[in-house]
Amino acid sequence: MTDIARLHRLYASRVASPVAVVERHLDRAHALGTDLNAFTAILDGEAVVAAEASERRYSEGRPLSILDGIPVTVKDIVHMRGVPTTAGSRAADRDPQACDAAVVARLRQLGAVLIGKTNLLEYALGLVHPDFGPVRNPWDKERTIGGSSSGSAAAVAIGAGFASIGTDTLGSVRNPAALAGVVGFKPSFGLLPVAGTIPLAPTLDHLGILARSVADVQAVYRATATRRDRGHYGPWRMGVITFADVDPVVRDAFQSAVALLRETGAAVHEIGGVPFAAATAAGLAILYAEAIEAHRDQLQTRAEDYSPATRARILAGSAVEGADYAHALVVRESVRQAFRSVFASCDVILLPTLPAPAPREDGGGGDRGLGSAPLHTSAFNLLGLPAITLPIGRSPDTGMPIGLQIAGPEGGDGAVLRAAQIVERQRGPWRTPWA
Repeated sequence: MTDIARLHRLYASRVASPVAVVERHLDRAHALGTDLNAFTAILDGEAVVAAEASERRYSEGRPLSILDGIPVTVKDIVHMRGVPTTAGSRAADRDPQACDAAVVARLRQLGAVLIGKTNLLEYALGLVHPDFGPVRNPWDKERTIGGSSSGSAAAVAIGAGFASIGTDTLGSVRNPAALAGVVGFKPSFGLLPVAGTIPLAPTLDHLGILARSVADVQAVYRATATRRDRGHYGPWRMGVITFADVDPVVRDAFQSAVALLRETGAAVHEIGGVPFAAATAAGLAILYAEAIEAHRDQLQTRAEDYSPATRARILAGSAVEGADYAHALVVRESVRQAFRSVFASCDVILLPTLPAPAPREDGGGGDRGLGSAPLHTSAFNLLGLPAITLPIGRSPDTGMPIGLQIAGPEGGDGAVLRAAQIVERQRGPWRTPWA
């Protein structure tokens, strides 16, 4: 499978056809995506019409952008004109949306072909509504793919779309990306506008991009972000953060990746004392306090349409009092200062994306669980910092992917992407689960 930039050149030289490429991706969405329960809607007719328009533009030598004719999917919590936004819940309004979300409108302006809406955990909060069911991991359907952007991760992994737009409130792009063996990038807060996305916790909500390579993530980011920095090109100072909770196979893959980076000449050093636990506690308090506010009106009229587990989780926000919320915001500023001190001595930090590879959905097999996952990811939502995950290896026991997370300082999106490109190059080719 080629990447976005190469496919754009093939389109421009008339070697490849947007219609043929889009139809191939639609076929994958139906054949493989249906088996994995990755989609809530596959937009065959609309996608083919958009692909035909793209093909005409290329034939006339006037493509709209590098994304013209590129198949893309969107998480079904982001509004798309003419399509219901299910949010993975029976409680959501099923009428077709009148307007596109800002990111969807931008993708259309760039000529991207929207081929489907992807399944998710209910209202992006972390639980499955029985009407929609779980997304299955393409590497092993008996193992979790996490959430909440699970359908986006599965769609990208199987080649149903070159990229997908997901949402990330405490790790919901990076977690499923790591478990599915794809790249997941959460830019700095606000760089991808969330307007037209059903909110969960506005203080923490980010849009993110999932793709099979860092280059493809970067192509979508460059085309859609509201602003960018200049990036970073070395010499590199990389800080390494280790966690006591990680599975030995994750630790070994992480250490191997760090060793590869040292071979590039990067100055890699250990960092300690970073307040991840305080960041996670503050992030969870803010999440629950804001989630119940976001859902208060809906719960009054359609409470029974939520799954019981999701309803209970949202209502747990009632226990977060105003003083608790205010304290969480104070903690956030303390954590921010601690991270600024960290980034005074390094350009990016490296850490495992998750504590373990994907465990079995049924909890059997003696696998280590993912209960401490927020410890690894939530600080970067709390502070609005850029963070990316990319696959660095697979478990020798189960074959499941293992992710490396790279995070940067405020405004350091370019540095994060550049560092990820270096890791990807050092790692070498990465096969897909369907190859």
